[in-house]
Amino acid sequence: MLIYEKERVCYLPIDFIEFNIDLIAHSFGDVNMKLNAFGEEMRYRKECSLNDKLFTNVNRFIETTSYQYYILDFDNVVSVPSRAFQVFSAKLDKIVFANVKNDSLQVQIEEDTGITGWENFTHKPTDCKEDSIDSIIKSGREFKRAELIKGLVSQAERSVHLHSSGLYSNYYVNIKQLFCDVEGFQFIIFSLAEKLYRHIKEDGIDAVVSSSKNGAIIANILAGLLDIKEVHLLGIGPQYAMEIGDSLDYIRQGKKYAYVFDFMCTGTEAKIVSALINSRKAYLPYAIGVASYKKATGDYLIRTVEQLVDTEAMNIKYSISGEEQE
Repeated sequence: MLIYEKERVCYLPIDFIEFNIDLIAHSFGDVNMKLNAFGEEMRYRKECSLNDKLFTNVNRFIETTSYQYYILDFDNVVSVPSRAFQVFSAKLDKIVFANVKNDSLQVQIEEDTGITGWENFTHKPTDCKEDSIDSIIKSGREFKRAELIKGLVSQAERSVHLHSSGLYSNYYVNIKQLFCDVEGFQFIIFSLAEKLYRHIKEDGIDAVVSSSKNGAIIANILAGLLDIKEVHLLGIGPQYAMEIGDSLDYIRQGKKYAYVFDFMCTGTEAKIVSALINSRKAYLPYAIGVASYKKATGDYLIRTVEQLVDTEAMNIKYSISGEEQE
């Protein structure tokens, strides 16, 4: 089960755990349980409905571990089975119900467990004095994403050549390693889907585009989860920019696109993709990726550029140069 832990506190993102249960059921065709509340196809939905299996799994996890407090983050959760919270009745001195923003859900928790008293959509045990809890409630997902992505970064013995920009770096961010951590990869995809979903609705995005092999894998999965088209632009980069091929023909005039990347260094590929899409009289208002060299801003001819984490936030002294360094 995916968790974030700090000292004696364990944080569980409940909506993601439900997503993961549904994803496993969908992948292995478990016909005895609900695959997805919205149909047979596995899709990301902002509003999350929980099933009984989640409560069974979370309760078993609490019973078999020994943290002092468990933060159950119910952000985005809108419905649960009847009497579902009764399973936690004997453990209320350990459980923090966090981000319960749905009024009916608060009422159900009170009826099932007998607890009362909410502050900022959160209920804590009466004797809970752990200083770190508030910061984990606020930023637990960010902490977990940074932890996962920082694990992909290794310092090179000598400068690494970056094919996308032609520059050299002292660190290598190996996004491919993430594919080996199934649950961690699913959480990264879930986090990207959450951000992209909002912009699909707000900006009217018609399709996602990618330009790298890793970016194409991520974009393809996101397109499936969000039920949106995906276009992979071949041969983007300084040395290949004039050999795009036929993929550009799939960029349609007047349509809006979101650029999906794995790791952004100087933004060379993003600038080229933006220019190519603009050349087709289409629009690129948004870009989203796993990580970047620094916190990306709107200086790539794209209105909004987001990443789950940047190397500065991870306290990594990432640097780039025009020549190979020993």
